[in-house]
Amino acid sequence: MIDFIKSLNIPLNISELLNNTYLEFNALVSEKTGEINENRYIAEHKNLKFEIITNKYVNISGSIHKYHNSGKHNYNDFNLYDLFLTIRELNERFKINPFLTPLNNVEFAVNIKTPFNPKTYIRQNIISHKGTPASVKTFKGNGYLKEFEHSQYYIKIYDKGLQFNRPDNIFRFEIKVMKMEYLQTIGINTLADLLNIEKLQNLGKNLDKVFSELLIIDKIDTKILTAKEKEIYQNGTNPMFWERLKPNSKDYENGNETPRYKKDRKKYYYELNRFKSLIKKYNLNQSQKEISKLIVNKWNNLLKIGTKKRYKLTAFLNEISNQKTEHKTVQNDHDFNSLENAKTVQNDTSNIVLICTNNKRVCKITNLDISMQKKGSKFLCISGIEFYQIYFPEIYRKLEKRLSEKWENASLGKRNIEIAHSIRNEYFNIINNTKRSINKILSIPSLFNNLNLIDNQKLKVAGMI
Repeated sequence: MIDFIKSLNIPLNISELLNNTYLEFNALVSEKTGEINENRYIAEHKNLKFEIITNKYVNISGSIHKYHNSGKHNYNDFNLYDLFLTIRELNERFKINPFLTPLNNVEFAVNIKTPFNPKTYIRQNIISHKGTPASVKTFKGNGYLKEFEHSQYYIKIYDKGLQFNRPDNIFRFEIKVMKMEYLQTIGINTLADLLNIEKLQNLGKNLDKVFSELLIIDKIDTKILTAKEKEIYQNGTNPMFWERLKPNSKDYENGNETPRYKKDRKKYYYELNRFKSLIKKYNLNQSQKEISKLIVNKWNNLLKIGTKKRYKLTAFLNEISNQKTEHKTVQNDHDFNSLENAKTVQNDTSNIVLICTNNKRVCKITNLDISMQKKGSKFLCISGIEFYQIYFPEIYRKLEKRLSEKWENASLGKRNIEIAHSIRNEYFNIINNTKRSINKILSIPSLFNNLNLIDNQKLKVAGMI
């Protein structure tokens, strides 16, 4: 799921890091002069490189997937809970606060098992991406990788099984983000964002979107094609044809406002549409559709996490988010260790309620846990609603049912405000309605004290006893 990361200028106590028992720092030595660079120290631990520069800055880079596997490999599945355990360990061992750890580069990917040979498929079927041909790389003698380079990100596709001499057909599809602006709409900026389920879901959608943009074609016996179709097929399966045909605005005097640029771009899309029509006519994109489904299913499965594990994750984030730059060490499981007894029950108001049997505070209306809110809270408020939106989207969708159609197109912030209002209003409506009901009974003339006829529970709700 998440693989390589690079983070610059992490706020850490450098003297503590230099004395960390897991790290052995060495000064960088110039291969040419043999001089020692006393301004740069490097240590490696389970595939992660720690770099201290001028005794002020700490940079970290490497595969956190491999780190989870003791630095050995990344051909297996690496799910959300594995990612959480890895980030928690980084916090415990090196006092890395994920909320204060910026991401400068990040790789996200899936490994899927295919019924076909990935190397052959990648070499023969994958043509280009948005007119950009692939650069081909080999590794370990027999490995084969296609890489599509763009200004903000790279696409890497290769046979992961072949890379590690595995017997399985492991098709690896990966996006390496070089400029974090690429993920701006998703909102991934820090290491903590990689534990946000909603953001990870959007990251998976991006992965599938990019794969669908690839120009991929299944092989066909050209004898069944007409002469014109053969020409379209031969041109379309040639990556260099698309590279030559697609115009670059930088090559034109007035950029994309140049009439010739517009004409050439129109020609590019004309040829692209002709080729796609040929693919559609003969159903030559079936493999791409099947792989797309595998990518989506694998990503969604990697995000699945049980209630107890999810509470451990959110407890960790709640604890760390309250830390300041002194980076106090975090207890592993906070106070959620007794969640073996956590259970899901039904309720007329919210339809889904999480009740922790370890004396957690709950909302008076929804019965949802509100321990993440400030002390003294009686109802689920905006901060709690945002908590469920991020970490328990299935519960948040239940809360959204409180909204009328009036708020359908409102901003997310406004919708959350209205959900909070509906919860408070429901509570006070119960009190006010009960009071009105009691006062109506008391207003009836009677020889006896009507108050004795009213249930004590109702009197309590109305605050009358």
